[in-house]
Amino acid sequence: VFGIEGILCIVMAAPLWLAWATVGALIAYPLHRLMWREHRMQPGFPLAALALVALIPLLAGAERQDGWQPQVIVLTSTVDIDAPPELVWQRLVSFPEMPRPQAWPFRYGIAYPVRADLQGRGLGATRYCVFSTGAAAERVTTWDEPRVLAFDVLNTPPPMVEWSPYGGLQPPHLTGYLQSQAARFELTALPGNRTHLVGTSWYVNRMYP
Repeated sequence: VFGIEGILCIVMAAPLWLAWATVGALIAYPLHRLMWREHRMQPGFPLAALALVALIPLLAGAERQDGWQPQVIVLTSTVDIDAPPELVWQRLVSFPEMPRPQAWPFRYGIAYPVRADLQGRGLGATRYCVFSTGAAAERVTTWDEPRVLAFDVLNTPPPMVEWSPYGGLQPPHLTGYLQSQAARFELTALPGNRTHLVGTSWYVNRMYP
């Protein structure tokens, strides 16, 4: 089980499957007590129940054929920084290697940013945002120094590394399911050499349901 799915994925999914398992148990247990009490079940019921359970995997195929398309998710966050826009701009286009985060999700495989490198300058330049799982190439689409920086994301590294006793896992659900599309930073000067920074990102999550 760990080799196929990864223990971290099982832990992350636990609230979902435990909740539905509880609902199923609360519904099924009284029915089974009623049907099995004093052997009053109709002949053939166990086989019919097992047949229904065996058909459950077909639901995965039904999901694939229903034509569902993911929506683009837009996420915006803001922060006030105790530095002028010119200095903040320098750290947006590129920044040196950052210390490794100590929060437990990042220690067990979730991707985190390491550094950003810039090749070229101005419109059309390429920015490489290096994560713990690989590098994302980004093409600059807006360069309005030091007010607006925007770029398209050309590729997305894996969102995590599977935590498993087996090394070198390449599970399909880590390839192409979480795709960053674009990002935009807007800088506004505040009194006292401070900066109001608004960051917006566009991405698609193909995990379904």
